[in-house]
Amino acid sequence: MDSKIKIEGYHGTISSYKESIKKEGLDPEKTNKREDHWLGDGVYFFEKYKMAKWWGNTLASKRTSNIYSIVYKTEIEVLKKNMLDLDISEDLDKFGDFSLELDKELKKNKHLKFKSQHEIRGLFFNYYKIKNNIFVIMNTFEKEKTTYAKHRDKKDLSNQIPLFKALGLSYKERQICVSNKKCIKNIEVIDEKEIEVI
Repeated sequence: MDSKIKIEGYHGTISSYKESIKKEGLDPEKTNKREDHWLGDGVYFFEKYKMAKWWGNTLASKRTSNIYSIVYKTEIEVLKKNMLDLDISEDLDKFGDFSLELDKELKKNKHLKFKSQHEIRGLFFNYYKIKNNIFVIMNTFEKEKTTYAKHRDKKDLSNQIPLFKALGLSYKERQICVSNKKCIKNIEVIDEKEIEVI
């Protein structure tokens, strides 16, 4: 029998989606399909609340003043056979083998053109999910700088980036992409702060 994996996840979003989420839940079928999704289409979660809050605030800052951030906490449940964890070398090798084969097939089609690297990445992950019955993909992304870390002035940041690179250091963001609604359990709002408009 395949083991069940349980993961706590945090989803940062904005108040304009509140009613839809209340009615439909966090539904991968209702998300915007975007070519720049890191791990293909689905609902995205962070393993850390702080990062979900940062993402919700980032989205809210791009909207009108009466839009605010919301963070949902959920439990993600998935059978091991339906999960791909790219931080595990065996899973990364599986995806690597698949990617090399798909790349060969795509190169045979001379008429196939992609607009961007993001579009290629989205295609590879979405196709892998379909071909291998994968509902959850996880990966830790590395960044040389980020807005949720300690603020540094331009001079310190310009020194930190090459220093961190030389030392092999980076900020790490573990993200979870869920493409099957049945894997998302026990949705609760844990942070909802409406900003008073004066």
